[in-house]
Amino acid sequence: HFKELPSKPHKSWCDIEGEEKLIAKARKERVTTQAGFPGSFPSKLQLVDEREKVATTGVPVGGQGTSSGSASSGTSTGKTHTQWTAHTIRPICRTFMNFPNDRDLPLSVPGAYGNNYDEVVRKLASRDIVAYPKKHIFVAPLSWSKPKDISGKTVVELSYGFWANKKLSSPYRLVIDSSSWSAAKKNYVLTELEVSRKEAKERSDAGKKSEKSWVFFVGQQDLTNPSDFVV
Repeated sequence: HFKELPSKPHKSWCDIEGEEKLIAKARKERVTTQAGFPGSFPSKLQLVDEREKVATTGVPVGGQGTSSGSASSGTSTGKTHTQWTAHTIRPICRTFMNFPNDRDLPLSVPGAYGNNYDEVVRKLASRDIVAYPKKHIFVAPLSWSKPKDISGKTVVELSYGFWANKKLSSPYRLVIDSSSWSAAKKNYVLTELEVSRKEAKERSDAGKKSEKSWVFFVGQQDLTNPSDFVV
């Protein structure tokens, strides 16, 4: 994000203020009407390999790797809203959080269950360890505990899981296999987690205990230890 400089306001054609007003309204009520959704949103995830092969027709073939590229614009589906394809899950996560009353918006994620935001994105159970046989983009609040490095894997605790005697006795954990990552990539992820962890703690200390830092991830649940998701 960025801050607007008083000496350099947004141009008249920039609709960032309109988007901010829409999000503020959407946090309280549904904004989709019979005319459609009054804005743009990612309706599809397409992970693109940076070294993708291109056929003679110019159409990419193969390549299911991850990419750090930003979302690209798509085709307009009406006068009131535009659907586009995202190349990372970040804009999908942002839409899920900003529009809690419009999660019936269409969403297609390869390999994941469901056809809309409410089905594709799944919050983990807050008070128990539950088996999730279907693939989703999972989400849960981040714990205040710092990530740990165990045998080349980064273990991140979440604040959802099994509770006993009013205490979280068995939290869900992300087990991130970072053994093949570069030092820069690993540091990038750890830095984001640390910033989010500190921000959540600061908000709680300021009396805003309902505000949390949320972690979205795609992972495989460990069948022998269902509290762990291997990412």
